Amino acid sequence: MTPEELRACVTFANGIDPRVQMTAPNAQLWGRTVGHREAAEVVAAIQVYYERPRINGKEHPTIDPASVRRIINEEYEREVARKRALEPPRNKVPNPMSWRQRNPEEWDRLMRQGAEDRYHDLIARGIKADPPKHMQATLNEGGFTHGGEQ
Repeated sequence: MTPEELRACVTFANGIDPRVQMTAPNAQLWGRTVGHREAAEVVAAIQVYYERPRINGKEHPTIDPASVRRIINEEYEREVARKRALEPPRNKVPNPMSWRQRNPEEWDRLMRQGAEDRYHDLIARGIKADPPKHMQATLNEGGFTHGGEQ
């Protein structure tokens, strides 16, 4: 943050609370404590400080740069925690057995049912289709054959 931005931040705090004064030692303290931060962060932290409820109805203590730094750090940590909570878990151990491995009969039944439903849907729409393999008779049974008449 530039010295002009720092003066603007302290002036902003002075506009809210006239007890905050712009003196050379005070400016040096503010510069050392929050000078590496962005001016927008400092102004936002000053606003948060004065927006917080007062303790027992008493007047807020005068804001100091340490409080501003603490508020900025708290907001940063809150944002990091929010982002971390939205991320999916890393290195999640999958179930060693898939649903298909645990229920092979049900898997086969559902696959056959899906194939039959698809075949019947295509036929109902007038689209020529071969029946699923499990519905086709083998040559030994004298059923459906490709390309030949029976």
